[in-house]
Formats: sequence, C-alpha cells, structure tokens
Amino acid sequence: MNENQEPFEIIAGPFEVYAALVGTAFPAIKDAPAAPWKLIGKNGNANHDEGAVKVSHKQATDKVYVAGRTSPRKVLRKQEEMHVIFDLLDLTIEAYAQALGGLGISTVAAAAGVAGEKSMGLSMGGDVTQVSILVRGLSPYGTGMAMQYELPIASQVGDPAPVPQKGKPAGLAFDYLVLDDPNAVDEYHRHGTLRGQTAAAL
Repeated sequence: MNENQEPFEIIAGPFEVYAALVGTAFPAIKDAPAAPWKLIGKNGNANHDEGAVKVSHKQATDKVYVAGRTSPRKVLRKQEEMHVIFDLLDLTIEAYAQALGGLGISTVAAAAGVAGEKSMGLSMGGDVTQVSILVRGLSPYGTGMAMQYELPIASQVGDPAPVPQKGKPAGLAFDYLVLDDPNAVDEYHRHGTLRGQTAAAL
C-alpha cells in the first residue's frame, strides 16, 4: 500500500478489493489481508482500469408536504443501496469466474501429449452467489495506515462484457451489491462497517 501524505484526509490512491466466504472474519485494521481473503485481480489494483474502485451509496426518498407549508416538512427514506463498482483488466479464468459469481474452475495438468489448461462453464444459474467483500486503501488520518470497508454480504450483479480489440485492453465489469446483514449489531451496520486507522498499535 502506498504511503499517504498530508493533507491526509484527501485520498488520492487506489483501493484494493478482496472477497471471501460469507462469515469470514475481517482482518484487523493494522493487519494486511491474508488467506482466506482473496485479492480480486491477479495484481489487484494494478489490474483495475483508471476509473478505479467506486463505492456508491444510492437512496430513494419521499418528501412529506403538508397543507400549511410550501416546502417539505420531512424526508423519508424508502430504499437504499450500496455498490462497489470497478472494471478489471484481467481475463484469467480465475477473474472471469469471479465476475460470473464465483463459478467453479477445472484444471488439467500438462502431461505427455496433453496441454495444461483451466476451464469453466459459462452459465450462472438461478442462484446468485453471496460473498463477503473487503475494500482496503489509505487512511485519512495519517501515513502508513489503512481504511477499510467491511461488507459482510454482497453479490456480483455487474454485467461482464469483455471486448478484445486492437489497442484497448478487455475488461470485466464488477458491481458488488451489498445485501442486508441479518446478524448486524444494529440497523446502522446492516450494510457493514467503514473503519479508519488513526494510530499505530502500541
């Protein structure tokens, strides 16, 4: 991870995205992600296009108007969505399988007269795989520290459409939709937790 420089609150470095099985413990903010967390992309953000990782918070609201006023008295939120969106410039079978929801990969080892290969099916089926997602980058509080989004349940709902062509790298579109966590500690953590390191461990 690159070192952040003052002013620390202005973050200009790319984040990394990791996936693991739902229920996997998130790494402590002072620790680098390790197995079973798996970096998405063979080389992480070195395989992201220059649009980098976008964390999106969407909402649908209704304004409440009353007879005695011309401006709204209250706003009610009826829907909210959180997304982690990026384009991955990586057409390995492993990355392609993740883009299609974590499909299985078959491997054939090279042997006499047999070429080594990896393969996967291309049908995703009716069930959409759920994973835990970790988005890790620079802390807005100082150098040599991290900030991370801990998203307990998410599904890849992007539409990968790689276009191999001359002079332009083919990419896979990722859009992780964060789902409601029934085990959240309270209603404000149902999409997960954003954690920023403020000091080194003593």
